[in-house]
Amino acid sequence: MARCVSLVLAGSLTGLLVGSLAGCIHRRRTELPPEGPRSIVYGYHTGLQAPVQRVIRTAEEWYELWLRHHSNVIPVPPLPKVDFNREMVLCVAVGQRPTGGYGVRITRTRLEGGELHVEVHETKPPAGAIVPMVLSQPYELVRVSRFDGNVVFETK
Repeated sequence: MARCVSLVLAGSLTGLLVGSLAGCIHRRRTELPPEGPRSIVYGYHTGLQAPVQRVIRTAEEWYELWLRHHSNVIPVPPLPKVDFNREMVLCVAVGQRPTGGYGVRITRTRLEGGELHVEVHETKPPAGAIVPMVLSQPYELVRVSRFDGNVVFETK
């Protein structure tokens, strides 16, 4: 009799655990993208002279952006592979700046109100800082899980 109660209790706990895990897995799927942005490349010199905030969802768009980004480089580096069935690319370039010391990074993505919000952190040199006297064009390209809805860039 005690053995029967132990088996029933163990079965109930197993069912509870499996049900809890299923709930976590389901919740994670509805909170896409599950991971944050993964940098492909970032830096301070690009062929993207004007400010850009762009979502790339196809291989054709990716190829075109990669060529524009490297329009000031010979030879053009190989195009990084992106699985556009599962991923997309986010691009942020702040345009030309008068000196070094400026930067931009995509720091986080989150779903809010059915839209994907992309947090962009832009930095500039403090007043009086000693900076390189060279034109710069800060940029970053990241990959994130594919999201077919509206994307909103938020610069902080």
